[in-house]
Amino acid sequence: MVGASPEPGHVIRVDARVCWVRAGDALLKCTIRGRLFREATALKHPVAVGDRVAIVRDGPDSGVVERVEPRRNKLSRPAVEAIDRKEQVIVANIDLLGIVVAAAKPPLRTGLIDRYLMVAARESLEPIVIVNKIDLADMDAVGDAMAVYERLGIEVHYTAALRGDGIERLRARIDGVVTVFSGHSGVGKSTLLNAIVPDLALRTGHVSSKTGKGRHTTTQVVLHELDRGCLIDTPGIRAMGLWQIGPADVDRFFTEIAALEGQCRFLDCAHGAEPDCAVKGAVEDGSIDRRRYDSYRRIVESLESGETPGRSG
Repeated sequence: MVGASPEPGHVIRVDARVCWVRAGDALLKCTIRGRLFREATALKHPVAVGDRVAIVRDGPDSGVVERVEPRRNKLSRPAVEAIDRKEQVIVANIDLLGIVVAAAKPPLRTGLIDRYLMVAARESLEPIVIVNKIDLADMDAVGDAMAVYERLGIEVHYTAALRGDGIERLRARIDGVVTVFSGHSGVGKSTLLNAIVPDLALRTGHVSSKTGKGRHTTTQVVLHELDRGCLIDTPGIRAMGLWQIGPADVDRFFTEIAALEGQCRFLDCAHGAEPDCAVKGAVEDGSIDRRRYDSYRRIVESLESGETPGRSG
């Protein structure tokens, strides 16, 4: 409306050129000023779910996004297109990052956890690991793998969404905060959200018996408003590309490796083939878990080879 004053809003969903914004008691379909696209030269899209924005209403159920407020943090990765070296902000202004993995079907993959933990550390996000489908797995092996993260002080939740295991504890954990669930396809994020908030009735899928991979049932990032807090569902990903993290930066995100800084023979030790490496010595004596070391080396080598966004893992 002509002459209307800007008012604050909270972005619930984003499409190509429009977004849905909660402003007071209203949910408005908003266009996005063209200048925001022109100014956001380093971003895949200028607006992300979770953004706080200033909007001007131009109708009873519509408006225009005039400004995106500074983000206090974000979950982002390189844009999937190999030729497009822009940042894709998946969600912004988060209190809690729920890293969802499956205990089985698809197999448990800790490499993705390590990548998410790096992003969480960079953005000062509080991470928790949610191991779903525990009713399908050998829990001795799963518990052994997760003990590595529990020793690092990472909170781990064990759930079986269809059976209800661990749901009450997880529901209490996300109460009153803005939580995003993210992880591989097929790990059961939508089923988890349905178990936590049955009224959501999200569409769920199955894991292929041939490929062992999940089918995408969530196709967009969507923020669900709860009585207390918000819960954000994200599409399943095949990999978590690392935005603006180089090979030489990786060790500072692995706290057990960073703790040995300066103890190797060479100051620029990459903890690979170099002799007298304190990190490799700690792996040999069991002070550093070999699985974490191997994950560290895979990430370093992937970044050194110029990993293609969306194809690393």
